Amino acid sequence: MQNICAYNDTLKTKKWHDLHFPAIEITNLPSFSQDESYIFSDLLHQAVKDRTDQDVLKLFLITPDTQLSNHFYMVAYLQDKTIFTAEVLNTPLFSQWLTTIDRERRKGVEPKSKLYDLASNSLSSRPISRAFAEQIFTHTGEFIDENIPNAFKAEELAQQKIDYITPFINLDAYENFSLVKQNLTLLVESEGLKIIEPIDNEAIYQQFKMQAGFEFPTILKDFLTLHNGIEKTGFMNAQTILKEWSSWQNVYQQWTLDDLIDTYSSNDATVLPLYCTPYWIPIFNQGSGNFYALDLAPNSKGKPGQVISFGADQESGYLQAHSLAELIAGFMHNED
Repeated sequence: MQNICAYNDTLKTKKWHDLHFPAIEITNLPSFSQDESYIFSDLLHQAVKDRTDQDVLKLFLITPDTQLSNHFYMVAYLQDKTIFTAEVLNTPLFSQWLTTIDRERRKGVEPKSKLYDLASNSLSSRPISRAFAEQIFTHTGEFIDENIPNAFKAEELAQQKIDYITPFINLDAYENFSLVKQNLTLLVESEGLKIIEPIDNEAIYQQFKMQAGFEFPTILKDFLTLHNGIEKTGFMNAQTILKEWSSWQNVYQQWTLDDLIDTYSSNDATVLPLYCTPYWIPIFNQGSGNFYALDLAPNSKGKPGQVISFGADQESGYLQAHSLAELIAGFMHNED
């Protein structure tokens, strides 16, 4: 199809008139129901998929100017890293569905030039100012390139994270195990805690290695010879550690480096200013999606094996204790 172009180095040079916008009618719109207005985005995604046999990752509807505010042009980003362009025929049914997502149209106000960003089951819009129109209609290729989905450049984005974190990875963390054992014994005795008897976790350690690409930390293997969880505390067993680590690994994989970095972090270069990394191994559940974790990729002033806090309520990790032994000792002096 002439109205499908590849995502490549020449894309940025394209102008509006370099692209093809054949007129198409959206034929999968059912008779309008106010209760179903939320599915409009999905219906447009499906209409493009029916024509291209490709899932739609992102879709824009553009009305070019106030004089042509009833003309709509579609730019859709497809799963195979191509861009589909077309003019959408403004049929009465299409107009009726569009009115439900446009406050001004619902109020009967003269329609204005807008860009609609139609994601699956959601949408947003912004007016097209003179400067924005210049960006869209004069530098069209640059506009399309700037808004490409992350999936289009997944390898590049993944490499950015690798390049950033690799210099900090240090798997050779050391811990004074005798002190860990001593502090744990004192904690259990002083707080009247109950240790769950340790078990053989080798299968879990192998599963971690397959997923992570590195060994389950020796520090934690040693620590888990002392317990399989400790009742009425946040200390986790090996199975729960793997489960929580996997969940945060998924976040790390899905987010870009720009998403992960906390620009305003104030952790004094002890901990990387990131929301999460695969080298933070959760060991203690603080609740509400927050954890203490063993850090195997410390920042320049940190040390491998330090314990950091991170989680849902923090923009980045922060130093909690210089070692596991220190963390345990800290619980004995915590009045909470």
